[in-house]
Order: sequence, then structure tokens, then C-alpha cells
Amino acid sequence: MSPVARTLAMVIATLTVMRNAEAPIAPCAAAIARDGLGVCCGTCGAALDPRAVGLRVGPPGAPWAKLARRGDPPAPAATHEVLTRHYHFTAVTTRPEFEALAAVLEPAWDAFAVELGAAPALAQDEWLRVYYFQDEPSWRAKVLTDCGHCPKAGGYYFPPTKTAYLYRQPTVYFTRVLLIHELLHQFHFLARTQNRKPTADWYAEGFAEHLSHHFWDGERLVLGVVPLASFENYATQARTKVATETFDLAAMIEGRVASTRPEQWALVRYLATREDTGARDAWTRLRRAMDDGAAAGAAFNRAIGSARELQPKLRAWLDATQEPWQPLWNEWEGIGDGRLRGISPGAVSACRVREPARAIAAAIEVPSAGDWAGGLLLSYVSGDDYTLGLVCADARVRVLRRLAGAWHALADRRVAPAKATPATRRVEARRDGPRVVFLVDGTEIGTFELPGESLGLAIQHCELRFKDASWTPLATPTR
Repeated sequence: MSPVARTLAMVIATLTVMRNAEAPIAPCAAAIARDGLGVCCGTCGAALDPRAVGLRVGPPGAPWAKLARRGDPPAPAATHEVLTRHYHFTAVTTRPEFEALAAVLEPAWDAFAVELGAAPALAQDEWLRVYYFQDEPSWRAKVLTDCGHCPKAGGYYFPPTKTAYLYRQPTVYFTRVLLIHELLHQFHFLARTQNRKPTADWYAEGFAEHLSHHFWDGERLVLGVVPLASFENYATQARTKVATETFDLAAMIEGRVASTRPEQWALVRYLATREDTGARDAWTRLRRAMDDGAAAGAAFNRAIGSARELQPKLRAWLDATQEPWQPLWNEWEGIGDGRLRGISPGAVSACRVREPARAIAAAIEVPSAGDWAGGLLLSYVSGDDYTLGLVCADARVRVLRRLAGAWHALADRRVAPAKATPATRRVEARRDGPRVVFLVDGTEIGTFELPGESLGLAIQHCELRFKDASWTPLATPTR
């Protein structure tokens, strides 16, 4: 294909082929029950928190009828395709989800090239194939047709055809994690391993997990982060596993015992980010050996040293490497340092600081149009005992407590912004024993007697972004 034809194809190649009319697929179809384990992760089959199936439902009740109105019915799934610089992406989903996922492809390629110092060599008329589906059965049918077999997973890279396949996971964030994960396998194998899987699962999967945990604000993609808030929470899962008396790091590295994604992620992230003298060179030597097909145990001993001596260091590192926020309902993700995004289609959505907090502050990034309501979680005892301090699009501020199955209005007043079209609204809360003071743009809304020691962020029936989020734990300085 000529350069002109290729450029033209990139511009006009978005195609839509409507499927036969059928019922919309449930938003959380990827949180599936299998093998009697209840709700499971599509990536590794591990049991998920039962709340996963209700991520888009939230707690019962809505503060105001006008914000709890029923939205338009979901758009039917369709087949969408696009050619980017390097990818031929096919997605059976809604157009908004297709466009959101397609936007990540090229930033991921560029970030992979920096991380690996190389890129797959593509012919002039070659694109890497990626398929995305809304549910596990559709994904499985495609993988079986193309590959002749299908693993128990949420995604799969098939080296013989250089093709990646995945399907929707329980959250927007984890779906994007899985997309980057499978793209990384594809890129990594083609660029560094002669398209062969390395000998150790913990390396191949841990490397993909490490880089796929990310920040993405729609423009800038940062790979290899500890998420600010995720339902999957690999850091806590890994800490629990590594802290058990039976955990044997050497046996995991040598493949004598099975390992799961959280501890695979933890080991690779620890090796890739530790700051000991010579640690970066040691990690580079290990990667090169593993990419060349070396046996994991011998390669690890030569590049890193004794796994037995490393194990307590890994455990201590995990104790200090935990996600700072805990999602309670709906969807939350970190999109940058001190920046979070919350999604709530029709109910309350909240996340809290993972540890008891004395104070919290954040700036709401005000949407350019539409109804919105967001602010702080002023208290949280349970799913039926919590308090919200919310700023609304109409400049009203409401403090509402959910208790015993009903909403109770604690405050309702108008606080006009300092300027007609503010870019942000700053919200703050400070706790002194049972009393919590709530402020908006420096104006005190009130002081309230509220139980518990939890503070956090909250939204209602909208998507909102927060920046400059910080808090003061009960016993340590502001973060």
C-alpha cells in the first residue's frame, strides 16, 4: 500500500456494521460466575469482591429526583473498525466505548517503544490486529475460531497470527488495563522475544501487569503506576499473599508453585522501580535474559541474587506500596498525580481515603455543560450510614445524610462561585472528633455531628474529575 493510500485508509477506515437487533449487553457482563466461585475476574479467574456486579448501581436512593432521572436507553452494540498508524482495531461494542478504547492505542505503542527501547518491525501494509468484545461468549467464539483453543482468561495474545483478543471487564479502568496488557504482550513478543512467550509466567504476565496499571486523562498515558483507586487492588492482594507463612518467592520464580497476577505484578514492579545501587542495571540484565528464553531461576540468581534474601524486602516494600483511595460504589480511577475521575450514571458514587483522615481537600473540575453534583464524602460507617457534601451545577450546596434507608437534609444553601464561569470549585472538610466542618471555595457551609473517621470524594449522576486531592491522616502530615 502506498503512503498516500495508507494515510487515506487511516482517515476513512472507521466502519460501522450494525448487528442484528438484540438486547443490550449488561454493563457488567464481564464479571461472570464460573466454577462455583461466584463473581470472577476475566483476566485471571480470581474471585472478585461481590460488589463488582453492582458497580454501576450504587447505594439505594437518590438525593434529588431531577438528578436521578432515567437516561436514554443504551445504544445497541455494533461492529466498529479503525486503522491507526500501527493497529487494525475491531470492536463489537457501542461507538463511545469503541472511540474511548481506540484513543489509547497509539499512546500505548509510543510508551511501549520507550520502555522496551525497540518496536515491532511492520511491513508497509501491515497493522497489528486487535479484537474487542462486550462479553465473554463472543470473545471465546472468536478465539476458538481463530486459534483452535481458548484459555480461561479475559484476554489472549496468539503469537502465530500476531493478534490480541479481549472483552469487557467489570470497570472502565480495568477494561483499559486489560487492553494495554494484551497490547503489551503483542508488542513485547514481537519486539524482544522473537514472538515467543518467555519461560516464566511471572515475568511475562507480571511485566504486562506492571506496565498496564496506568494513568490516562484522555490525552496523556502514563504506564507503570500504582493505581490511586481500583476495585481489583493488586497491592493489597499481593501483600496478603506474600505475608502468608507458606509463600515461597524462590519456588514462584523457579516455577515450582503457581502464582497469580497480584504477586506477579508486585515482583516485577518491585524489581523495575527499586532504587538500590545497581538495581536498574540488574533489572535490565534480567529482562534481556528472560527475553532471550533463559530459565527463570538461573537468570534471576545471576542478575538479581538470592530470592530467599529478597523475599522480606518485597514484603516490606508491599507494606509501603498500597493504593491510597478505596472505591465504594460505581467507578473511580486515578488519572494523574492527585487527580481522580468518578463515574456515576444515575446514583451516588463515592471513594474514600483508605485510612482514617483528619482533613481532606480537592478541586472539582467544573464540566462545561450539563447537570452535575460532586464534592466530598463527609462520613462513612456503612452502605446505609454515610454523609455527602455536594456542590451542584446550579451553585447550590447540599449536605445529605443517608441513614436507616432514608435521606436527611442537613444543609441546603446557594454558594455562588467567585466568578461566573469557574474552572474549579474547591471543597474541604476537617474533622475534630465527632464534628466535621465542610467548606466550599473557602465558605463554611456548616459543622455537623457525624460518626466514623472516613473522608473521601463523592458525585451524583454524572462524571466528574477532581484535582489537587490531598488529605491529612489522623497521625501523619498532609499527603
